[in-house]
Amino acid sequence: MKNVFFVLLLFIYGQNAFSQAQFSNERDRWKSGSVYSYFGVGMPNHFYSSQAAAMGLQGVSLYNPYSNNGSNPALWGYPVFTTGVASLYVQSYDAKDSNQNAAFTNVGIGSAQILFPVERNRLGLNISLQPYSTVGYRIQTQNTINAGDLLSDADVSYLTEQRGVGGLNKLEAGIGFGITKGISVGFAPSLVFGLIERDNEIAFDTLLFQNVEFKNRESLRGFGGRAGFMANKSSIFRDEDNFSLGLSYELPTKVDFKERLYTRYLADEVELPTRTDAQQTIPSKLTAGVAYRPSNWFLISGEVSHQAWGGYKDVGSLDQVSFVDQTTLGLGAELTIKNRRPNKFLTQLIYRGGLSHDSGYLKFGGQNISTTSIHGGFGIPSRFTSSSIDINFSYGVRGPGGDDFVTEKIFLTRISFNLSEPMFIRRKLQ
Repeated sequence: MKNVFFVLLLFIYGQNAFSQAQFSNERDRWKSGSVYSYFGVGMPNHFYSSQAAAMGLQGVSLYNPYSNNGSNPALWGYPVFTTGVASLYVQSYDAKDSNQNAAFTNVGIGSAQILFPVERNRLGLNISLQPYSTVGYRIQTQNTINAGDLLSDADVSYLTEQRGVGGLNKLEAGIGFGITKGISVGFAPSLVFGLIERDNEIAFDTLLFQNVEFKNRESLRGFGGRAGFMANKSSIFRDEDNFSLGLSYELPTKVDFKERLYTRYLADEVELPTRTDAQQTIPSKLTAGVAYRPSNWFLISGEVSHQAWGGYKDVGSLDQVSFVDQTTLGLGAELTIKNRRPNKFLTQLIYRGGLSHDSGYLKFGGQNISTTSIHGGFGIPSRFTSSSIDINFSYGVRGPGGDDFVTEKIFLTRISFNLSEPMFIRRKLQ
């Protein structure tokens, strides 16, 4: 049912221009996101570590005893302190097609994670709640129809608007186990759940025609899991260097899908008998990364991730749209100049930067909806504890460009609060 109104969204082959909406007041600029989040379960989330995010990575090979990293369960196998992270973000979209421009800004809460050392340097328990995907779009188009006998030789203008909000969340609890000093494994089962609401409304410029509004509510719930492996070795080329390899595999997740359709009659919302109960499978995902630290003050890391969206079947998907396997590449570096310069504030910061390219999981008319981004940020260590604050920035461009697609410029600022404290550790009396 949702596709009845969406058939004309991204392809602008006719005379009518469909694009991100332009609104009449400033508040509406804070109420939307990517137009491409309409499809499937929304835009997938790749944020797992505040350290890695500033480098354009997920962080499957980045072990840091003072910063929580949820990208690879094997990283939880060497816990020293109790670590946790919570984040806030501001994300802005500047979207345009061949006819219009529009801008939106979202403010929200990111993931929350905490790692407990069950046995120091051997066994860790991690609990997290994080967004798995995000739906946020608002699209308008304006057209005219002939009024027929109601208004002789006259056209009636009407506005079609589509809105979507929601997405999936993942509640995860897992353990990491250090088999040896340089090899660890981990596993994390998870509950995936969420609610997506999609409104479709047609409004006329005359009272002779009744406005029409439909609302879809999609509830989703399923169980998944991730497995991880990490190996690291020191003193390969020099005494203080370190090399690490990380692998993370996300199992396919079967999600129960329930769709209910509502309409509005006067001031009341009425449920229609049309219902859809089905099951979707979110595909598996494999991520591999390497990191090399030639010294205590420099780190370089690279990653590749592949998720098999090509076999995904959306409920009621469009013929013009296909899902394709998604490959994400990232390369980043970290610089720590503490103790190498005079003791000033700027020398205490940890500087990070990187590049990433996401091939996308959608294809229109033979074109992938890819995203290329540049990332940067810095960490602010606490002077009195091992905790820190990470501030990250990114700028990306999504969409192939041209007259037939919406191109989005995405600005993201994220601030993360990292807790690292010696909790639950039995103290020895001297």
